Amino acid sequence: MNTTYILVILIAYLLLMIYLGFFFKNRINTFDDFILGGRDLPWFVISMTMLATLANAQQTLGIAGNSYILGLAPMLWYFILVNIFIYPLMIRLGSRYRYLKFSTVVDMGEERYPNSGRMTIVLSIWQVAWAVVSTAICIFGGGLVIETVFGVPLAFACGIVTIITVAYCVMGGLNAVVFTDTIQWLIIIAGTAFLVPAVFSKFGSFSVFFSAILGSSGMLPAEGATLWPGFTDLFTLPQGVTALGLISMGLAGALWIPIDLGYMQRMLSAKDIKHSRKAALGFLVIVTLWAIIMVVMGIYGTVLFPNVANTDTVILLMAEAAMPGIGLAIFVTAIAAAVMSTASTYMNAGAAIIAKNIYKRFFNKSAEDAKLIKVARISIIIIAVAALGFAPFVRSSGVFNTAITFQMIMCASLTPLIILSTYWKRMTEGAAFWGCVISGVITAALVMRAGGGGAVFFGAGIAGIPAIFIGLVLSTLIYVTWSMNKPYDASSVGPAFRKIFEGEEKMEKTSNRDLAVIGTAIVVLLISIGVRSIPGRTFNAWPALSGIGGRLTDWFLIADGIAIFFICLFILGRTFKWVVGLKKQQNGESLPEDQSV
Repeated sequence: MNTTYILVILIAYLLLMIYLGFFFKNRINTFDDFILGGRDLPWFVISMTMLATLANAQQTLGIAGNSYILGLAPMLWYFILVNIFIYPLMIRLGSRYRYLKFSTVVDMGEERYPNSGRMTIVLSIWQVAWAVVSTAICIFGGGLVIETVFGVPLAFACGIVTIITVAYCVMGGLNAVVFTDTIQWLIIIAGTAFLVPAVFSKFGSFSVFFSAILGSSGMLPAEGATLWPGFTDLFTLPQGVTALGLISMGLAGALWIPIDLGYMQRMLSAKDIKHSRKAALGFLVIVTLWAIIMVVMGIYGTVLFPNVANTDTVILLMAEAAMPGIGLAIFVTAIAAAVMSTASTYMNAGAAIIAKNIYKRFFNKSAEDAKLIKVARISIIIIAVAALGFAPFVRSSGVFNTAITFQMIMCASLTPLIILSTYWKRMTEGAAFWGCVISGVITAALVMRAGGGGAVFFGAGIAGIPAIFIGLVLSTLIYVTWSMNKPYDASSVGPAFRKIFEGEEKMEKTSNRDLAVIGTAIVVLLISIGVRSIPGRTFNAWPALSGIGGRLTDWFLIADGIAIFFICLFILGRTFKWVVGLKKQQNGESLPEDQSV
């Protein structure tokens, strides 16, 4: 592997990240500027930074790695199902929390239960703990890339990633984070787009490559082939993965939205509700197009690189094989960008919680913006150091399993708490606190008994019922029954929530068109699955591997790469226009209205 190109581009990229931290440092005047970018971010920037929140080391390395093992269907179904459930949650919660002028997820607990310090503490512990774990996963992922490419010790590589990420995150606040996220993800997506024609040119198009191994139908493996019939079929699941398990995957991914400090921070930082909705839609479109290519690269790797010990490295092996030299350098930089962008997101959001919800509430109620910004910057360093200490433990279980284990526990125990507290006036503080503690212990035990987060993600549980379903039902029952044992007391509810619950405050009505579209999509999917399940009938793999169907499959994948490349160009232009506008505003120049977004 020629590391010269990689080293030059990587160093140039890291220097750019530090420069951007200095650029945005002078724009921070208030604590709101530091943690939410002044609540003035346009939709295209938020779309890309939400990508950075989702597609961290876990996803960037894990999607291809899991597809390498499981074939085409599971990870593609995951993104289809997540997209079905995620949009209405993101829009409705984001709109309500923005209306209530929250800055962090913990703000919900403080406003809903204003006299409860323990609710602030327990929610802060969950959120900051996830910030540390997620940052550790990203540090390890970035360190793994540098170790793999340059052969340096992992500890040294992790240290490089940590120092650079902390530098621009501490200096520039959220504006620096979201801008670097945008640049990082433009690199990632462009690298992914170029990977498709490079792989097709070197190893053959999707239909040609896999029909040679699985036959023109995709269901007849050649003699000696290690792939199972239907390896490339969207409706054929590998052994051990069930339809119910797929639904649990999608549900778990969608229910992560209400409790993720990164997602909610992004929805709260938009210029207005219209921009937040456009951002959510743009995010879902881009992440789906990108994920399709990552899954395809993973299943190519199954054939090209059999018996890989660490499947997290499969996408790097594919990039090395298809794009040696400058192409590989760009893609390796893109992977490093992915892990640093997510680390900066969680360090910034976690530091906001420490500064506002812990320091200001319990230690210095009169703290001004300058003091809070200082505390947040120190907190970023503390989170980074804690994450650096935890990062080596990620290697034993892999980035995907580490992240998913923590996420499964939080989804089952915290998501019902957040949703019930937000929309159900009978939810009591006692139920919220003790229910969170008890359900957290129960769901942790369920996840461990089922084999860890990775197993639960793919449907493991008890008596054929996925653990995520069991955990959600049990935690919801705890919250509801505990609350119903105490009469409703309006005085225990924060004033902003009380006005909403009692109809005194009229919020902007959310259209239900998204639910109609989602319902239609579910019906179409159920019909497709039903037709494919007719007894006695044999179907060819879909997407097709031969004839006009095979050519359409290949053209679709090429079109996918072209589409995300041109989306990158569009967003790049809009983003630099936005930054130029920020600089003009900083210099006191007037900004044309059409340049403000």
